[in-house]
Amino acid sequence: MEAVEPGDLDITADDNVASASHGQLTLSELHPLIARAADPLWAQMDYGGAVEAAWYSLRDELRDLLDSQADGARLVNLIADSDPRLQLTDFVTETDQSMHRGILRFLAGIVFYVRNPMAHDASPPYANDPIRCFEYLAIMSLCARHLAIAAHPTTVDEIVAEAGQSRFSATSEAIADLVGSLPAAQLPALVGALATAFREAFESEDAGKATNLRQVYIETLELHAANRPILRRAARICARYLADDRTFDIGIALLNGVVFTMLPVRHQANVVNALVRDTREARRVDGRATGGGRYFMLVPTVFGVVGPRDQMMLFRAFANRFRARDPAARAYAASLVGALSHHVVGNEWDTTANMFVAAVMNCEPNDGVYTSAWDSLFVMNLDFLALIDSKLRVVMEATAESEKESLEGIRPREGAERVARTARLLVAESLKR
Repeated sequence: MEAVEPGDLDITADDNVASASHGQLTLSELHPLIARAADPLWAQMDYGGAVEAAWYSLRDELRDLLDSQADGARLVNLIADSDPRLQLTDFVTETDQSMHRGILRFLAGIVFYVRNPMAHDASPPYANDPIRCFEYLAIMSLCARHLAIAAHPTTVDEIVAEAGQSRFSATSEAIADLVGSLPAAQLPALVGALATAFREAFESEDAGKATNLRQVYIETLELHAANRPILRRAARICARYLADDRTFDIGIALLNGVVFTMLPVRHQANVVNALVRDTREARRVDGRATGGGRYFMLVPTVFGVVGPRDQMMLFRAFANRFRARDPAARAYAASLVGALSHHVVGNEWDTTANMFVAAVMNCEPNDGVYTSAWDSLFVMNLDFLALIDSKLRVVMEATAESEKESLEGIRPREGAERVARTARLLVAESLKR
């Protein structure tokens, strides 16, 4: 699409016009309804024609939504202020209602400021002014985004039903798109409905459905981590499940770090004991619906809120995962050692560093250990990182020397080399600071 170059159009800081971070504004940044309509004429520098085409596109969308063939002010007035025929926001709080009225007035302004001059003047005053025309398109783009919300209201039941389908791709992008179609005021209700649906799938041993529902539930909490009503709802749900032995595993599966900190102390203690037991026994590492790897991501949060005795008990159980035969268990330990290095000090550091280095040196190319270890380097305590670097350097040098003396040749794993190089670079960078 043709770009509007601020420099070419004499847009300066004095004009108080904000540009995109890459130094230009393009039609592609507008809502697709507006961008698609305006682009062909904009590319021909027919700026007035582009605005006209965009208005007709916006008008036709309004006509479809309102089931009317009215035009101009009569069409916009059908939306209404207080008891709207078409809700342009969630329309629950006073702020929602105020914003609805604001968008309604933007639409009315487009009619009087853009549409009417276009209809009554063969050459409206803005026709050859690309800056003004782009500003008109931007206002229409804002209105189009609110029309999209009004056009596709999604219910809680619809989201739960779709999330539970075996063909639903539970990626972060797909979940954000699905959850984003729901009005914000209904998100606490969605959290409750997802939790109930997960429990039903879990108890009926429908692992595929349970996994999808849990993933959507957890991602919803993380997408709205600053939304206290959603988090409070999740904490109440988890507390209720954790209070009953029959649903304890369900409560744990529905926890994330933030919700854990909102639990009553007695439930936090039960979760810590379960984490110790499960870590020691390598339970839930295989990604089952009862928790999987995401469950163990609670560990750094737990370390930050429990006392020294619980920290040490949990850490020792965690460290034993480095000795496990299962690569998934070793990868889990490698992925969390960076975060835990900020909590554990003293003799445990040296022991853990030795186990970390041994796991890296003995990993297979595709078992996930070295990738987890490499990611962990970026969040490590800097002193612990320096210790890892020194131990890796010694082992790598010894391995290289052994290679010279051995007929068979002992080469360090490719992953180990990458981890060692990265650790060294990070240590060097930290010393500069």
